[in-house]
Amino acid sequence: MKKKNLVKILSIIFTLIALSICVALAVSAAGTSVNVNDETAYRGETVTFNATLSESVVVGSGSLAISYYDPNVLELTGGSCNVSGAMLANFDVAKGKGAFAFSGTNTVSGNLFTVTFRVKDAAAFGTTDVSLTVTYQQ
Repeated sequence: MKKKNLVKILSIIFTLIALSICVALAVSAAGTSVNVNDETAYRGETVTFNATLSESVVVGSGSLAISYYDPNVLELTGGSCNVSGAMLANFDVAKGKGAFAFSGTNTVSGNLFTVTFRVKDAAAFGTTDVSLTVTYQQ
């Protein structure tokens, strides 16, 4: 009897995992992407990056993390979560991370997050990279 219940529980778990994978593939297959603008700035100027969805998506939560920037060139001065109607919407400049969450699911579109840097006065001339990682879950 115990073995039969264990098989039934494992079957339910594998079914849930398979459903989760299908949902993730459906979101990817829809062609939704997050676009971040290219910017040019000079010493002492500020530069703003917007993480914008290519189309509307139904989500339950999402997050942004600044994966990389050169602190010798740029200083993170601000950021915001621009999702309206969320139960939680926050951006923590000290951590370089932001998040939003709904009590259920909701449709989001457009500019999800904004991140602002100041180019340091002693920054070397040239180019530098900024990497933002945006994730969202249904």
